[in-house]
Amino acid sequence: LNRFTEGVFVEETNRPFTDVNPKAWYGPAVLDLYQKKLLQGVAPHRFAPDRLALRDEVVTLLYRMAGSPAVSGLPRFSDVPAGAWYAAPVRWGEEKGIAQGVGEGSFVPDRPVTRQELAVFLYRYAQAQGEDVSRQASLTDYRDSTSVAPWARGALQWAVAEGILQGNPGNMLDPDKPAARAQLAVMADRFLNLRSVS
Repeated sequence: LNRFTEGVFVEETNRPFTDVNPKAWYGPAVLDLYQKKLLQGVAPHRFAPDRLALRDEVVTLLYRMAGSPAVSGLPRFSDVPAGAWYAAPVRWGEEKGIAQGVGEGSFVPDRPVTRQELAVFLYRYAQAQGEDVSRQASLTDYRDSTSVAPWARGALQWAVAEGILQGNPGNMLDPDKPAARAQLAVMADRFLNLRSVS
């Protein structure tokens, strides 16, 4: 099953997914991205908000946000087949410095993305789009700020400053916690809304 693109854009745009309550904390974000044809379901009428977001899904969403530009060549990652549905997004992400591997020439497209990795993806996308990413917030007020990886700290400081990433209950960033599809939708939608009013 094609996890990310098999979920067709169904006709009922007021509630395209039976498993997404429009009044849920993530409901408006999911509907907004759906109406913009940026984020689809995992099957017709099913979004699976609690399922973990995967690396290939994140890069594909960013690729669509960029307008699905034409790409040339093949992905250099050994685990991204040329015919994969996410091959063009990953290749685009490579060219823009957004999609970077995890070592040994691998991208691991089906690995869940953590909250700090998601912030880094959005941060690199903003940089690639020429956005101002200079705003930085202190993370010291969060109880687990020392758990943030050095390579992700700048991205998290930016995401927190812009209101894209907010803490979990208990004043925790949970940087290593895998992000659900609902969180992916909310963070991407906050980013888009921020850009639309800036």
